[in-house]
Amino acid sequence: MFVKQDYVDMWESLRSADAKQDMINIPGQIEGCWVWRMHLDLDDLIKASGLNTLINSMLREAKRGVPY
Repeated sequence: MFVKQDYVDMWESLRSADAKQDMINIPGQIEGCWVWRMHLDLDDLIKASGLNTLINSMLREAKRGVPY
């Protein structure tokens, strides 16, 4: 299963500059785990036509319905 973070990381120009900061779960740490804040605004993701085309293609190939 992919999460938003995985899709964004597929596209080099959208990746965070610091991958360690994007970790969702830090082993051995209790505080702050399972919290992730995307470093991009929704407007930035909407403009990422290459990423959106890739996701659209993956959804069609997996027969996951018609993406919006």
